[in-house]
Amino acid sequence: MSSSANITGLLASLINGTTESPTPSTSTANLNRVSMQTAFYNSRRQEEDNRTTPSINATKKAIVLKHIDDSPTRNTPAGSGTTWFTTMNDLLPRYGVSETTTSAISATGITNYPKYRVWILPDNLDSDGAVPLLGEGEITNLDRFPLCSVKDISMTEELVEGALIRIDFENRAIKSDAYVINIMNNTEEFGRAIFTELAGIASPFRACLPCAGASPLVSHPTGDAISTEDSRRALHNAYVALRTVRGTRPINAVDIYNRLNGGLQNSRLSIGILSNASHESGFDSNMVSTASEESSIGLWQMNVGSIGRVGTPLPPMTTYAEEKLPESIRIPSNSRVITYFAGGQLATKNNIPVVTATDYASGNRDVSTLYNMLSDPDEQIDFVIEVAENMLSQIDPSPDVTSGDWALWWQLYFEQPSALEDERHATANSLAIELGVA
Repeated sequence: MSSSANITGLLASLINGTTESPTPSTSTANLNRVSMQTAFYNSRRQEEDNRTTPSINATKKAIVLKHIDDSPTRNTPAGSGTTWFTTMNDLLPRYGVSETTTSAISATGITNYPKYRVWILPDNLDSDGAVPLLGEGEITNLDRFPLCSVKDISMTEELVEGALIRIDFENRAIKSDAYVINIMNNTEEFGRAIFTELAGIASPFRACLPCAGASPLVSHPTGDAISTEDSRRALHNAYVALRTVRGTRPINAVDIYNRLNGGLQNSRLSIGILSNASHESGFDSNMVSTASEESSIGLWQMNVGSIGRVGTPLPPMTTYAEEKLPESIRIPSNSRVITYFAGGQLATKNNIPVVTATDYASGNRDVSTLYNMLSDPDEQIDFVIEVAENMLSQIDPSPDVTSGDWALWWQLYFEQPSALEDERHATANSLAIELGVA
């Protein structure tokens, strides 16, 4: 099992850094008789201790590992899937509470707190506590980590995986019932950095299973450990090598447009998505990202560096949408329709295991099956249509939304850049004229 001794980099700088001071002695009176001089001495010593010993600070920094799907969100009323609802309906009637009152109480959602599995960061690198183990983009020992609730109604944003929070406990003495008191960093970029470091933490248990006299399934590593950056670069280079062998695969823009419009029945949206393909790949279905540590493939450069997930828009997305997009196409902040690591999600949809940088460094180096599927233009276009339909289900677009507006919409919610490129708006307008789309 990994330990805190494996923690380096960003995670090492985030550890809580100090150990709690000892618990003060009980305040219960000592009934043994003492002299006035002894009592005075004890009083002075206790006063000195109180002055030099800091009070215990139970709050801790923690990393969000996963949202617990069966816990309701702030905008979800109590329902049959919540513990609160079950308690209200099964327990209260036994005490003579009417059905009307029971329903009214359960409808308040007073204990409907969003819940997350969190890793409470250690106080020092000598800690022997559990460290999250990452496999194929998922935490494999998730049950070893405590649940933490968001009980402050002012905290409306959903916490991303890898978010940095500060927590406290309802019962500090036994550190139970953790809850969030402060959100320190809840950006997707920060979360990705945290999970990248987790993926690089060595796990003796996973790295070298007992061979029991038989040949190991993978070669045991020798020499210096491969850094996380080198692992990502090596994985990227493997895809580049495949693209070099396969060569380019240009796809006619008109054909892409016709497929998109046939599925979406929205010509302007189709042009907007087409504009992004132009900027991302130049309509080359075999394209691999030029970023040295990024494994993004295809017409829309779908990232396959992680298994990915589907979640709500990140706060920066909502901010950009308010600044750049018509109101009618802004996806609500609580809509769980945004695809992160689209390549990983497409691979999972096709039952193809995602090879992460850690997997690749550990010897799982066959990415040809992944590349062949991800570079298939039919697979890409069908998936893009599916993702677009999911996002469209959350909005009611106005008829005056332009192709350029849709280009920025797709760039924001699907491509997810650090900053929007207005050129895609202009490209969409040019393509609309070229293809004769009103």
